[in-house]
Amino acid sequence: MHATYTTLVGRMITAPEKQTYDSGASRVTFRVACTERRRGNEGWGDGETLYITVRCWRQLGENILGSMSVGDPIIAYGKVFTRNVDREGSRLSVTEMEASAVGPDLRWATAVVTRTKAAAAGAPTGLPEMPAESSDGPEGAGFATPDDPWAPVEAAPADEAGVRA
Repeated sequence: MHATYTTLVGRMITAPEKQTYDSGASRVTFRVACTERRRGNEGWGDGETLYITVRCWRQLGENILGSMSVGDPIIAYGKVFTRNVDREGSRLSVTEMEASAVGPDLRWATAVVTRTKAAAAGAPTGLPEMPAESSDGPEGAGFATPDDPWAPVEAAPADEAGVRA
């Protein structure tokens, strides 16, 4: 069975709730409302709203607890799935997301980024290491190497007529 990954843009509508399991793993769960904006004959209006439960494991969940709250505009990316639940004699389908990334929607909010202790200590994040800062500027800090295809190209010196070689 193939996993379906998607991105949600919406607002957090419930407070994040943490659960800790016997294994020591923790999970944070919250609900998001995603409302489509539509343009009609009378101007812009709200379309249907999708309500979805988002689950975040371990450090991602801990970071959400410390930085997000009800009403915050968010963007969440992860695996979406539907599970069936028997409730009061009827069978319901519940749509959920197991998020791998969550952050504020910077169109509607501002954020101050603070790295976690694990990221600062060099834990694998899937991102390239940033070189240490240097007083020599970006070139001296290891940003550009002779074999770097993305390094800025230095312009050839111009002659007296202003023509570059």
